[in-house]
Amino acid sequence: MFMTGLARASRQHIIIAACVALLALACGSGERGESSDATPTAEGPKFIGDIEPIPTPAVDPLDLPLTRAESITGLYTIDVPDGWEHASALNPGQEEIFQLKDTKGLLQAEIGITCEPIPVRDDGTPWTPREFAERDFAYVQRISPGAESSLSGVTVGDLQGIAMTYANTVGVVNIRQQAVYLPSADNTCMWTLRLRVFAPGDAAHLLTLFQRMVGTFRPV
Repeated sequence: MFMTGLARASRQHIIIAACVALLALACGSGERGESSDATPTAEGPKFIGDIEPIPTPAVDPLDLPLTRAESITGLYTIDVPDGWEHASALNPGQEEIFQLKDTKGLLQAEIGITCEPIPVRDDGTPWTPREFAERDFAYVQRISPGAESSLSGVTVGDLQGIAMTYANTVGVVNIRQQAVYLPSADNTCMWTLRLRVFAPGDAAHLLTLFQRMVGTFRPV
């Protein structure tokens, strides 16, 4: 295959690791047979079913103030709203994450940002954003066979790419996602900005906010 094993393993590891972590949350860390809607105690585990629904925004997401944030590695900047935590990477050196949590500290949504080397075919041509999207969705379908996706073109600054919107289920968790794929200016690295929404409720304003944040993304 023209795609390097390292590139394949890197991306698959991110997606599978995220799903495994979600399954752990969905199932809880207690004894076998515990209900996922059990009431947590101060000492016990907090279950994914306890996530507070996404609140109705008090401010239009198009008017919400944003603050410039710089990546841990210094490779990019992106504007984020107050309340989104710049968390440790899911896989150090691979994905940086900005997280939105509810009042109990449970994860409602997150944005992950990666930059993956672009595989090159035998004829010397690089992979396109669409091929990255199709590859990632193939991984999703292994976990959620009924998942469906839609693709649309996107332009961010001088970069042109693809946005993929989809939803999938991991255990009892319905995850709504949008991923934006943008090749670097020198076409050696594929930036991926991925919104994952875990909390119940209308996520339309989070999608609008994410798209606005993506518009501020600038590689350094």
